[in-house]
Amino acid sequence: MASPFVLALDGLDPARTYTLAIFGSQKYAADTSTVYTVYDAQPVDPNFPPTTLGTSTLVVGNGGNHNSNNVAVINNLHPTTLGFLYLQVRGSTNGIGYINSLMIDDNVPVTPAPTNSVLQTILVDFGSSAQYRSASVVGADSNGNLWNSVDELKYWQDLVNTGGTATTVDFGFLLGTTFGVDSYNGPAGAVTNNPVTAADIANATVVSSALGALGGSKAAVMDYIRGTNVRMEIAGLNPTHKFNLRFFGSHKFDNSTNSTYQIYSDSGFTTLLGSANLAHRNATSPWLHNTNQITTITNISPNTNGAIYLRLTGSGTDGGFLNAMSIEEIAPASGSDTTPPVITLNPGASSVEWGQVYTDPGASASDNVGVTSLTTNPVSVNTAILGNQTITYTAQDAAGNLTTNNRV
Repeated sequence: MASPFVLALDGLDPARTYTLAIFGSQKYAADTSTVYTVYDAQPVDPNFPPTTLGTSTLVVGNGGNHNSNNVAVINNLHPTTLGFLYLQVRGSTNGIGYINSLMIDDNVPVTPAPTNSVLQTILVDFGSSAQYRSASVVGADSNGNLWNSVDELKYWQDLVNTGGTATTVDFGFLLGTTFGVDSYNGPAGAVTNNPVTAADIANATVVSSALGALGGSKAAVMDYIRGTNVRMEIAGLNPTHKFNLRFFGSHKFDNSTNSTYQIYSDSGFTTLLGSANLAHRNATSPWLHNTNQITTITNISPNTNGAIYLRLTGSGTDGGFLNAMSIEEIAPASGSDTTPPVITLNPGASSVEWGQVYTDPGASASDNVGVTSLTTNPVSVNTAILGNQTITYTAQDAAGNLTTNNRV
């Protein structure tokens, strides 16, 4: 459309601001550039122009070349109280301008999708220095993280997170499960020393950067557990949170090729929550072990007791392989928590003789995310008044959920 002319934009919300994106294009244009100006009123008399709200100039063409990839943008436009904006289109020299299309953005704030943050990560190394041709992770790894080197010799309680803080998370192999622990033909090659040496550990070949947190320690990735039906329990998890589990398996010269990791909600391994496969070696070149691939099972919810169950299998009679894994605890997405806190009244007397001093036993509050406040109203009672009186406790969590409980 050629110009000069004015477009009246009607029905806009006076409480919002707007952005106009304008596309103009013309070969052999009378004016190479078009000027787009937004006013708060219809421009009638050039001697008395209305208030200019914004302007932008666009090259629409130059000879036989037309504009194909640029737009003019005018931001932060406030409509009139009646919801109008007026867009004038004119050429920069001869008054003849062009407009092909117009986009009106009402600048409504976009609420970001809820994001999940990792509360803590627990790293598990399968195989310890107490076992045959295996190694424990000693101290912090190259990423500064601490590990848990587990074996079947005991039930591992209160695993530490990457920062070294003891958690409530426990790990153990279920009774009756059969598996092997070794490092031979793993990432460190044909290890024959027992105990393994520092040189054996250093020979572990992986692309640490590709494995993320699981690649920080060669002592963690060099050894492995293997089996056709290895069953494990991970307990002490927060049943109101979700968890991501990442697995690294690596071995060469076996007949399985692929390892499968499955998560169940029950110790009978009947209710499957998630499953993932990983090629622990090259399918056509069996001497090439996995060096840079992990697999992940996400958004796992523990059972009401805070437990999940892990099963390791493989595609062949040699079974599956698992060298290291991580357990990530995910905080509920911001704004998604609708569970109010729970207030528990502390034990103590709820009655007092007339005129005597009453000491309130108080209360405590717990929440799946975290309690931000716990208030008492009134803070005491007037014992000069006979009859029942009520003390109300109010708790609020980080998401704004409120709950109350009364002591009468």
